[in-house]
Amino acid sequence: MPEICLTSCPSVLDVTQDKTYEVLTNFLGELADVFPDPVLMLGGDEVGLSCHDPATGKALLSTAFDLDPAAAARMKTLGINSSTATDYFWRQISGKVMQSKKLKSKTLQVWYCPDCHTGDPPLEQMPKTTVADVWGALDYAATACKCAFCNLYITQVSASSQF
Repeated sequence: MPEICLTSCPSVLDVTQDKTYEVLTNFLGELADVFPDPVLMLGGDEVGLSCHDPATGKALLSTAFDLDPAAAARMKTLGINSSTATDYFWRQISGKVMQSKKLKSKTLQVWYCPDCHTGDPPLEQMPKTTVADVWGALDYAATACKCAFCNLYITQVSASSQF
């Protein structure tokens, strides 16, 4: 679906377009019809390798948004920038998409490992009903706890970090 992806990095959804959220709402709504599970798991780390820095492995999302002229213009109109684009995306997911008729009864589960990749949701802005699946250091679990999440999974945690 090239019309909802960045031209500078075709594996990245263009978070600035309403069409992106329409497609996600319809697609996830269809999945909800097929899979009656109460939890919907979404991750923010599946970005194509063409958009990664080979030295660090981190996604170059900020560069990708800056290099797409149409997305850059829409970001300006929306009052966001390349460093806040993923936060904007997750606010749209937790608000617009998850509040749609077919998804409203679902609980959103998200990955949280800010040092692993660049697409993680801003936990402090997510609904408290969100299930946070913490991956990495105990510091991340501490962040989730400070955000008052009542649903928290901790996996692959490094013992070297402290609360």
